[in-house]
Amino acid sequence: MNEYDERRTRGLRILARRNALTEEEWFNLLEARRAFLEPHLRDMTLKSLGELKIVGDDLNKCPDGRPLRKGGMEEKFTRSGFPMNWVEWEPDVEGDFSLNTRGIFPDDEVYYHGHFHWEHIFGPNGEVPAKGLITWFWGLTRNNQWILVEYPIKYLMVTYPQVPGTLIKEHTERRARVEKVIVRESTPSEICQICEVTPEWIWQRLGNVVREWVEHRLKVLSDAERLLKVIEQEEEMKCLLPR
Repeated sequence: MNEYDERRTRGLRILARRNALTEEEWFNLLEARRAFLEPHLRDMTLKSLGELKIVGDDLNKCPDGRPLRKGGMEEKFTRSGFPMNWVEWEPDVEGDFSLNTRGIFPDDEVYYHGHFHWEHIFGPNGEVPAKGLITWFWGLTRNNQWILVEYPIKYLMVTYPQVPGTLIKEHTERRARVEKVIVRESTPSEICQICEVTPEWIWQRLGNVVREWVEHRLKVLSDAERLLKVIEQEEEMKCLLPR
């Protein structure tokens, strides 16, 4: 059995059983899927860290910087509360990875779907309201490296002046600002502990990305085939023209 076939069947061999998988076996299954995806990651259309939507800017609509939810569904926001990406703030980036790092992440819009773990930042004596938020989520880079992303969010009070000739009076709003992003290499076990996810969830997310890739490639192929059909018809018509 060559190396590619060994990678291709590793997950199947783990799943060929009647009893439930242990946590260790789920980590082995996750690693098998990561290894199988490795030669294909550079062919996939993957977003960069800087393109992800990671925090809402209007804390009057989402008081703690997280999406409002009703019945498990995300509430829709007006433009002023629309999730923003890091580029808007130009934060400092620490670690061996930049915001241009492309990879697989919990979701293209991490903020909307709640695929992150967060903890409030309070004052020295636990004063409320919270001063900010620390958020973590994971990624698998195009170079097949597990990464852990951490970004502290600071809450700012911003005063807006009255707008003459309108009903808008001087008012103060609480806004969120990302001042720093820390991106470092990690491991599945650390990711699951810090982000509070399971290896099964990450394993399934990697599979969903492959499905999205296939759907995209099939659409591109369909568009190319329609284009080719028109070109071939034109070339056939050209052959009927007198020389």
